[in-house]
Amino acid sequence: MSIAPDRLPADVLGKVQEPVLFRGLAGAWPALTKWTPAFLQEIAGDRMVTVVRGDREANRPDFVSMRLADFFAHCFRPDDGEGPTLYLKEFDLLEELPVLLRDVDFSPLEFPDSRSYHDAWIGQRGARTGLHCDIFNNFLTHIVGRKKVTVIPPRNTRDVYPSQKFDFCARLSSVNGFEPDLTRFPRFERALEAGTTYMLEPGDTLYIPKMWWHQVSSESPTISLAGFTVGKSDRITLLAEKARRVTHNLGLYRKGNCTCHD
Repeated sequence: MSIAPDRLPADVLGKVQEPVLFRGLAGAWPALTKWTPAFLQEIAGDRMVTVVRGDREANRPDFVSMRLADFFAHCFRPDDGEGPTLYLKEFDLLEELPVLLRDVDFSPLEFPDSRSYHDAWIGQRGARTGLHCDIFNNFLTHIVGRKKVTVIPPRNTRDVYPSQKFDFCARLSSVNGFEPDLTRFPRFERALEAGTTYMLEPGDTLYIPKMWWHQVSSESPTISLAGFTVGKSDRITLLAEKARRVTHNLGLYRKGNCTCHD
């Protein structure tokens, strides 16, 4: 479903539980014109970040530590160059660089009795997030570049072959949805048939309801902000998920089978 920017999320999200694309909802955000590579490199300073090499959802996690300014330079270089694709995932950009808060406006995406958690996803062309579903509703607002998102309904969960791999606040698929092996995972063809693909442009916001499967690929260097909303009915779920993470970090739950440890 696609909605014009003058229709705010609250107008429709109480009536439907399916993805909704709000074209241009964030079109007036200063971030769309202000967050240039040069500007981001300048304000990044010497902050260090941990970035992902490749697709951690489909493969064993591979992390590298580097200066944030160097990552921006690598991500937005004019040519793709050689070497693995780098992706800065679930980065608390607005906490690390609070000066950027003045460039965004989440008020159309806030709801009573809910708390939102915002993180940034920044990647070079070809960066991917493998097929997964989140346990909370998500507003994915796109700021820089072009990003392709494919969503698959929860009714097709069996067809995506859920994985036992641990990922905080998410559930993963065993299938590489970008290059699926239909001989090994024949039911995945049904999932593809049920799916919908959206191409996000700067200023677009895609609402992805909880438990909808989705995968994401960057068609160019990209910056997006994810906004996960936790309502009253979600609080027990969040507590349970935090407990799951504690037991995992203690090595008592799915040790060595996760997206967070290499």
